[in-house]
Amino acid sequence: MVLSQQDYDIAKQRIVNRFLKVNILNFDYKVVDEISGNVTDFDVNIDADSDIRRTCIVEIVVTNSSFDIQAGNKIWLDKYIQPYIGIQNIRTGKVQWYNQGIYLIDNPSWQYDAEHNTLSFSAVDLMAKMTGLRNGNLTGVPYVIPQGSNIREAIITTIGLAGFDKYVVDDCKQRDGTVITTPYEIKIDQGGTVYDILTELRDILPQYEMYFDVDGVFHYHYIPTGEDEPVDADDDLWNAILSSEQITTDFESVKNVIEVWGRDMSTEQPHATAKEENPDSPFYIGGDIGEIRIVLSGGDYNNIESTDLAQQRADLELYWRCRMNDTITLSCLPVPWFDVNMIITHAPKGSKIQKRYMVKTIQASYGNEAGSMEISCMSLYAYYPPYETTPSEGDEDKGDEN
Repeated sequence: MVLSQQDYDIAKQRIVNRFLKVNILNFDYKVVDEISGNVTDFDVNIDADSDIRRTCIVEIVVTNSSFDIQAGNKIWLDKYIQPYIGIQNIRTGKVQWYNQGIYLIDNPSWQYDAEHNTLSFSAVDLMAKMTGLRNGNLTGVPYVIPQGSNIREAIITTIGLAGFDKYVVDDCKQRDGTVITTPYEIKIDQGGTVYDILTELRDILPQYEMYFDVDGVFHYHYIPTGEDEPVDADDDLWNAILSSEQITTDFESVKNVIEVWGRDMSTEQPHATAKEENPDSPFYIGGDIGEIRIVLSGGDYNNIESTDLAQQRADLELYWRCRMNDTITLSCLPVPWFDVNMIITHAPKGSKIQKRYMVKTIQASYGNEAGSMEISCMSLYAYYPPYETTPSEGDEDKGDEN
């Protein structure tokens, strides 16, 4: 999402007029109905580490029989929902609407008594159409992806099995630009799902992530490191909306020597090591903390079948384990355009130092007048590039002397 100054100005308003509506979509993503004025509560959870990135709960006041749970009505198996949060710009009077994602309805329930006549339901994002929760089961024969298949093409073909044709799927390449292919045959037996295939493909390159965005587009790309991404929110915003914060420091996860072992292929086992060798880094192996080693093998690491892939994984693990080990939880007024993997800066209470964080989870509730939001972020330590010693006299590259 490209943010404008208006988005920031609306988020900082002291007087908030908020509106809720839910668009009803058919499976062609066409709006076939709208629920507005009846929506009394909307809670959303967003998790960067989950393939099902978004889940939500919606509560609606029932006013007529069109809310009955049956074929042809608003709430049924052949519909998606697309909730929106609207915030009125106090200066212009215009309502700015923010898309909260496209979901499959799950477990609707009806409460009726002297005080209530409400319909509430949970909903999950479109990944559920591939997990078997609401479709995605394969036919009764094994599904095979041959060894040597192009991973990007295999992923696009796989999501097509579930009917998805909107995607952003990156190429998978080695550092030298060579296209990475499946290092072994992938076979999903009877009873498997489209999601099982995707998981096998994704786990070949564990530094990649997959998810659906708020517009229902499937993404497969590198997990962002936060190194080069722009800042989406700073203390100009936090000073207007923040109510409390809590910081947790995790020493246990700090590792400055990463040893990765891939699949044991009898003749050889690919492996690689990454070390924090930059003396400017607080995690320098030659400093006071010494070496803190972790050996990673088995499980997902068995998908690694080359030294280059092992080195890529070791380097990635070193980056995360040396530079992201603090968590800050911010409680604030809800901002409907916040999303995971956004970069924020904030000077924690009692400190004048602006720290850089990546948003990892969001829990928001829009059911009461003020609303609430809790954002969990991980700190981004400064990036310390691999340390290179200055060549001594006589060791310098003199080039071709002829």
